[in-house]
Amino acid sequence: MLAKIGKNPIAIYSLCFIFFVLAGIFQYFDENLPMLLAKIVNLCANLIFFLLIFIWGYTINNRIVKKSIKIKLLIIVALIILWLLIRYIKYECFFDNEIASRYLWYLYYIPQCLVPCIALIAVLEFRKNAYSIINKCIYVIFIPSIILIGLILTNDLHQLAFSFNESFENFSSDYTHGIVYFLTMSWIILLILSMLIILFFICSVSSCKRRIWIPIIFFIFSFLVSFLCYFFVTQAYKIPELISFSFIILMESCIYIGLVPSNRNYEKYFAVSNLSSIIVDKNIRPIFNTNKKIVLTKCQFENAKINESIFINKNTRLSCKRISGGYVFYLEDFSSVNKLVDELMSINEELKEKNVLIINENRIKEKKTKIEQQNYLYSQIFEICADAIESINIILKNVDENDKAYKKNLHIACIFLVYIKRRSNLQIILSQNDNVNIFEINLSIEESLNYLSDCGIQTSFITTPDKKINTEIAILLYDFFHECIKNGLPTISELLVKISFYQNILYIRVVSSHASSDVSNFTNKLFDKINASIDIKKEEECLYQTLTIKLRGNE
Repeated sequence: MLAKIGKNPIAIYSLCFIFFVLAGIFQYFDENLPMLLAKIVNLCANLIFFLLIFIWGYTINNRIVKKSIKIKLLIIVALIILWLLIRYIKYECFFDNEIASRYLWYLYYIPQCLVPCIALIAVLEFRKNAYSIINKCIYVIFIPSIILIGLILTNDLHQLAFSFNESFENFSSDYTHGIVYFLTMSWIILLILSMLIILFFICSVSSCKRRIWIPIIFFIFSFLVSFLCYFFVTQAYKIPELISFSFIILMESCIYIGLVPSNRNYEKYFAVSNLSSIIVDKNIRPIFNTNKKIVLTKCQFENAKINESIFINKNTRLSCKRISGGYVFYLEDFSSVNKLVDELMSINEELKEKNVLIINENRIKEKKTKIEQQNYLYSQIFEICADAIESINIILKNVDENDKAYKKNLHIACIFLVYIKRRSNLQIILSQNDNVNIFEINLSIEESLNYLSDCGIQTSFITTPDKKINTEIAILLYDFFHECIKNGLPTISELLVKISFYQNILYIRVVSSHASSDVSNFTNKLFDKINASIDIKKEEECLYQTLTIKLRGNE
């Protein structure tokens, strides 16, 4: 039963909601109970809040893929727990100590001022391309928060946040708000509004826009519940837990719709894959199995691990690859290959008869023609990618794990690998179709830019809506882009790529800072039948390289 609940997110959310309501019921009735029972009930309510927040933090640590977002959300979880813990200590441990109670009240504003700052930066990182590298200048938003926290913590000296009577008599009920308090509230509200605006803007332009209604509904629901509890059921829920759980609900809805990259459903994807695979731990104990009917012995696993692959029977080969935390074993079906061999043997027997010989010769010629076409295509791809392969070999030969630039060199090698993969794909498309959607080029450039970002290069990509173009022109665009990257490395620091159409002219412009060299030699690669030209300009540290292609009416 518990296993079924664990695999059902709706059941988990419902269970958490039930416990949240139960905590509110505890807090609603604790004031009407005897003192000892009231303290026990209040403790239970707070333990439920702490447990729910801790569980959410634990799932964040296990689910969120992007490390920078994960760290920021975990910091927010710690601050929320700190806020609720300070409140509990204030009312349960230092209720009669005015000085301690007052300073614990001031400490409320540490998480209140820091959480919106961290949340705003985390939301900016939800956008993979535009915000993959957050400018360090964004962290200046912590300066006003730290100043306001300092002024509130020293309020007893100047009373600019809260003004009390002499000797702080009845400070918890008899006080007035000062300029620092209003500045603090204004700053917090500004950060929250900025976060919400950016969040819904990112959601509306991302691939999750069809499900943008989910975070909107949850935000409205949380706002209404907080409003009703604050004005009508003040005993059940206080401001700290209302704000804290509203933020958790909003973030969880963003994770659920996929706006925040997470590893949700990985087990399901593996289970429904067409591969017959088994993932085991280091002790060869099965963890995941895509085909429940596969039953192998530990001895077979051990032999496959040692030899990398073994034949279980005539038609089935068991192969092994090492992965983090264990191994993956997969079965390969050789029945079709063996069947083909048997057929060939049978054909050799039948070739004794003339008519059968002629028929089979024609079949062989047809197969041979297809193989020759494939071999010709493969040779073309190898010739095209030879320079990239050579560049990768040079990089890998010079890689030193102790070198500071070790990771960067590997990322640069990955850039050439991406080119080989994407360029090969375009060549295959060229052999099959004369036209291709420019979306294919967008994907190729975006994948290269992702690895450039990993090298510490700030990237940006502006492209045009979907449009069909000639496949040779598409290849020319991607080759020009890669040539700009190759010649710009390793000194390039910033990169802007823009693809645009104007009337019957296609442009691709690559703007790079501190590039090593330009693409002057790329003119040798221009096709005679394509009317194209290259313009290269350099202004200070920026290099502007533009490829202009005049399209015909049918392109």
